[in-house]
Amino acid sequence: MTPLAMAFAFGWAAAGLARVVAVDRNTISGAPRDPDRSIESVWHDRAASGAFTDVLLVTGTAATVVSLTAFDMPASVALASVLVVAMGSFGLRYLVLRRRG
Repeated sequence: MTPLAMAFAFGWAAAGLARVVAVDRNTISGAPRDPDRSIESVWHDRAASGAFTDVLLVTGTAATVVSLTAFDMPASVALASVLVVAMGSFGLRYLVLRRRG
């Protein structure tokens, strides 16, 4: 890998890290004082915890059905299904929480 390609590949990460480390939040106009307590952060936390419960419920139910019926499916399909359920549940919950305000 040439030095120019390496600089391009790692330059973005280095610039982002430098901004996080060097820039004070108080100097940015319009930045929330405590971003961990913003309403979006609360929505995210609530949606994530609800989605985790949904994933546990769906995967537990699916594991029970698969074991009782001897249904066979590839592991990649099962993992992709869990991912789709998790993403869908989180997205839907976040949108509902955002709409409610």
